[in-house]
Parts: sequence; C-alpha cells; structure tokens
Amino acid sequence: MSPMGSNPTLSHVEKRAYARVPFTRKLVARDLKTGKKYWANGIDISVMGIGFFSKKFFPKNDRVSVQVWLDSQGKVDPVWMNGTVKWAKLEQGGAIIGIQFDSLIKSAEHPELYKQIYETTA
Repeated sequence: MSPMGSNPTLSHVEKRAYARVPFTRKLVARDLKTGKKYWANGIDISVMGIGFFSKKFFPKNDRVSVQVWLDSQGKVDPVWMNGTVKWAKLEQGGAIIGIQFDSLIKSAEHPELYKQIYETTA
C-alpha cells in the first residue's frame, strides 16, 4: 500500500493550479443554452474559476456565464465571465457548482476582481 493510501489526511491531492479565496457575494448564473438567469451565492473564486451554490442544478460540461458586481472607485460595476461546469454536486435545496472560466481573470480586463483575488491570497 502506498504511503498516501494509508494516511487519510494525505489521500486528497489538490488539483487546482491557482489558489482559491472566499467569495461570498450574490451573483447571477446564466445558462448559455437557454439564456435563463438564476440567482446564486458565491463560495470561492480564483483567476481560473468560481464555486457557487445555486438552487438550479447545472450539469457537468454545461456552458454558464457568471455575473458579479464589484465596487470600483465609488460605483458598482458588473463583471461577466463565461465558463464550463467542471463539477456539480446536489446539496439540500440546490447544488454546489464549480465553473472553469474560458480564460484566466487578468488585471487588464477585470482589475478590481483580479486585485481582490490577489490581495486576499497575499
């Protein structure tokens, strides 16, 4: 038996390439197939993706657009990011969804969101 298999605290291997930070904001998840929008609650975010709780279940490989609102220089700006559902888990009253963005969040495109992610991980 391998050492990892014999120690339950080491059996989980982190697969994420980028650190996640807590992101407990309301957001909108839009099903790109139907165009329908659903309110959701953020759980965590990285420059590569976002995790959220939704009453709507989005199956793996569904295409979703996520909208968040950020305070920027005294005003609230909406930010849309498209991505693909990489995992989804049914929970009581809804689902926890993991989205991988089509492209990394970059400081030039979404400076406030980028700053929030990297200030939290510093």
